[in-house]
Amino acid sequence: MSQSLISISFEKAKSQCLRMISKEIEKRTKLGLSIEYDLKDKIQVENLSGYPKNSSEYRYLDVKFKAKILKAQLEELYSNNKFSVRIERYSGGSSIDAYWTGPSISSEELKGIERLYSDSGKTDISVDYFDVDNYCHIGEDTTQYHQRYVNFDSCGFCGGKYEKLAITTEDKKCCMYCVNRREAVSFKVLPKW
Repeated sequence: MSQSLISISFEKAKSQCLRMISKEIEKRTKLGLSIEYDLKDKIQVENLSGYPKNSSEYRYLDVKFKAKILKAQLEELYSNNKFSVRIERYSGGSSIDAYWTGPSISSEELKGIERLYSDSGKTDISVDYFDVDNYCHIGEDTTQYHQRYVNFDSCGFCGGKYEKLAITTEDKKCCMYCVNRREAVSFKVLPKW
């Protein structure tokens, strides 16, 4: 992979991040809200010089910008694959989930990239202290595989399609959801679990 192609891909992702920040600053200014954090993000993104070489380089960078840059890096490294990158925010932090379809990718390579985008900082498990900036996971997207190759059965009560049903007799099929709702008592068959 040539360095010029990687830098073009990175610069494109970086400019997308800067446009996102500019729009956010403009919106907050119109509403009379503080733009202090947006200006910090802008300075941090402007100072990025390339893909991360260690996890601390992107520490404190908002997860939505990390996700953009991660997707650019994955698409550049594995051009035959298609990637979907999502972020999630929750009370304990945030995470980046990337899924790929296409030719197989080595899990060791992906683990190395995951480590670059998830920073555990000074986590000390012995005292129950977790200094995590965000988590990152890269995995194969299996939903398309299941949609194409797995034969789904329909529940006789709710009509939902399921890969495995809890109760299957010759004339009736029932999913776990309906078993739990006790709609399947007419089966007179114990669920297989």
